[in-house]
Amino acid sequence: MNQKKQLETLEVIQATSQKSLYSILNDRFESYTIVEETKKRRFPFVWKVYYTVKVLVPTKVQIQTTSSTEVFSEQLKQQIDSDREEKVILPVTSEKKQTKKRELLERLEQASVSPKEIKTLTVKKQQEVETNQLKAMLEIINDKLSEQKKEEIPYLKKIATILRDSGVEEENIKYYITRAESQFQSTNIMSDGEIYEWLVKETKPHIKIDNQLDITNSRIIALVGQTGVGKTTTIVKIGWQLANKNRSVGFITTDTFRSGAVPQLEGYMEKMGTELIVANGPEELTEAISYFTYVNQVDHILIDTIGRNYMDNHSIDTVKQYLESAKPDLTCLTFSAVYKSKDMLEIISQFKEEEFSGFILTKLDETKTAGGLLSIFMETKKPILFVTDGQDVTKNIYIPSHEILAKRMFRRDVPLSGII
Repeated sequence: MNQKKQLETLEVIQATSQKSLYSILNDRFESYTIVEETKKRRFPFVWKVYYTVKVLVPTKVQIQTTSSTEVFSEQLKQQIDSDREEKVILPVTSEKKQTKKRELLERLEQASVSPKEIKTLTVKKQQEVETNQLKAMLEIINDKLSEQKKEEIPYLKKIATILRDSGVEEENIKYYITRAESQFQSTNIMSDGEIYEWLVKETKPHIKIDNQLDITNSRIIALVGQTGVGKTTTIVKIGWQLANKNRSVGFITTDTFRSGAVPQLEGYMEKMGTELIVANGPEELTEAISYFTYVNQVDHILIDTIGRNYMDNHSIDTVKQYLESAKPDLTCLTFSAVYKSKDMLEIISQFKEEEFSGFILTKLDETKTAGGLLSIFMETKKPILFVTDGQDVTKNIYIPSHEILAKRMFRRDVPLSGII
């Protein structure tokens, strides 16, 4: 006769923490059985741990059954053999449980296992999984209560408020709160000035600056970044600073897609008395570099690369083709300070470390909440090469210090400094 019977399908779920993993499981499935749980680190962010779990989710199907125990045993045996072929790894259990499993498998081979015994084993396993889920949920609740309790302390509350107002991510706020709690255990009162000085002191070690950078040592300089981050204006600023050092400069643009990009550069070139070449592909870029090297013989070649959407893999591949042709001495990944830190980190992950030299942060004058940049400082190894804060191409570009950049994260009125 036909009847509904509950079988199971294998699902794979991934998250950045064990707590969020169980949260996803509870939201997505009414019931499930965990068969494997692993954690791995992913290049290039090797300090991040990614948790993966494989679960069996019940599904109802129509099957034909008989009252025969032999037929039931044969079907169960086939299901177990199929699971073995899929290499589903059950969690390591105690020796006593392993022995019990072996006994059940041996009895299954002899077609003597009963549905009642199989059901008992399944129920025990489900209870174990539910217990683990409950423990994870309690840990989440306890952590939230703990964070709320911490922020009830006056100086910790002040620190959290300043960080949130500065646009710092919640994950980094927890880091600062933990650091403050460990350093000021016997302190309940801190002035706003003391908190500000402490935040600057704690932030400086996370900021990477290339103190040895001498731009005159880089002959070919390329700026890479999405449309709208300010690459064109920034590369002209670099050229102007080099011209002030009595260095000759040649400009190449490959950004022929953005409306007005070439006329904008031509206007700057006329003021500077320098030459501009438009390259419509990697081959033309190579020819332009050869021209500036052997014919015009300039000291520096500055390349404004194609913009596009860097969330798109095809756009990234196109940029990398240009870089392979140019072989720059200095490749600057350029970001606007108004961008979300998560978007910046996503773009950074598209490049290998050897494919760029460091970062340029533009438009710092156009945001009131620069604290989001802390995620870039804390989660990458590359240095900040330059920062910009204005439209005047004859200035408004700096090699920042750790002190100035740390202060700017929390106070917009701190002026930038550090002449190239």
